[in-house]
Amino acid sequence: MLKQRIITALVLAPLFLLAVIYGQKLWFAAMVLLIGSVAIYEWLKINRLPPALAILNALVVGVLTAFLMQFLPQPVTYYVVAAVLIWVPVSVWLARHRWGYAQTGMQIMVKTLCGVTAIVLFMLSLQQLHQHEM
Repeated sequence: MLKQRIITALVLAPLFLLAVIYGQKLWFAAMVLLIGSVAIYEWLKINRLPPALAILNALVVGVLTAFLMQFLPQPVTYYVVAAVLIWVPVSVWLARHRWGYAQTGMQIMVKTLCGVTAIVLFMLSLQQLHQHEM
């Protein structure tokens, strides 16, 4: 299994880098949304949401992220501040890793929100970096 993941990464990483450097805006945004939506779906499945609900949430978050990318672009500073704010609860979660094992409603909600927010920030940051001229 690990060998397959390494081969996949070795094949996809150069393609991704080429898309970052030379890709057109629309295709790059579509690729970021697709990868981000799949990541959100996987994160929600890890947090034991039913697959149908995970798909629905991933699609909704993907559409909202596309809206943010297109109509509400923000300076990179906003993304940095937001990332710092999201990593504070994540740091507490990592420091108290036994708390993360529990599957009560509150823990599932916090883990889900932290993960989805981190993925959305990554998607927005990637799109902002791609639009920035080098």
